[in-house]
Amino acid sequence: MLSGDRKLKKIALKTRYLREELYDVEEEFERHGWQLQRAVIELFARIGETKALGMSEPSTQQDTSGPIPTPAPEPESEPAVVTSWQKNLFRKIAAKTHPDSLVNADLSEREKSERAQMFIDSRRALTAADGMKLIGIAAELDIDTDDAPVEEQVSSMESLAADLENRISEIKKTAAWFWGEGHRQEMLIHIANVKGMKSPSTDIINGVLAWVDGGFIGGVATTVVQEPERRRARSTRKIGERPERIIR
Repeated sequence: MLSGDRKLKKIALKTRYLREELYDVEEEFERHGWQLQRAVIELFARIGETKALGMSEPSTQQDTSGPIPTPAPEPESEPAVVTSWQKNLFRKIAAKTHPDSLVNADLSEREKSERAQMFIDSRRALTAADGMKLIGIAAELDIDTDDAPVEEQVSSMESLAADLENRISEIKKTAAWFWGEGHRQEMLIHIANVKGMKSPSTDIINGVLAWVDGGFIGGVATTVVQEPERRRARSTRKIGERPERIIR
């Protein structure tokens, strides 16, 4: 049977890998979704069906494009017993997520919004003495959790790993992912049929795909979908490749 420290090391490595994998999968999903939307708009414009343009790719994640959230007042309740390690861990999280510290941070607006939400979640977790929640948030921020009991670290990491795996799986069921996997002709035909239109001709489909592959130069449609924002610089590696910092 594995010791607690050994189990923690293994699940921590798995969790870190899954976080890197989810990040890459989300970026691919957003890029493919953007391509798909532009392709559909161009397709409808070429066949004269502009009235059918009311489509959008369903998102698998919460919209974070708005302003940085501010903490709401906490409801009054029986105070929980907060341990010293939970307080210390919250301080580490707050240093990376408090809205004041994010104002001049070298992060995209999306990352700032995500981190501000983490601050709100971590403050609620501290109030509830929810050590597992604090550990999970710290893990997502690459903050060490050495002060926490090993059993709580392992349990929290296992829960986080399961959540990350589920989020990756859900993204890979979307139309945007299907498009990115190379099923582009099928996707355009399917969307046209869903909109009640007859299947576009092969020439039109090939013309739209050539337009996509050519960098969206020219085209018929006047509507342009904004390219998704890159959250931060990433090293070049394929989806599923183990991140170098984990291999080391």
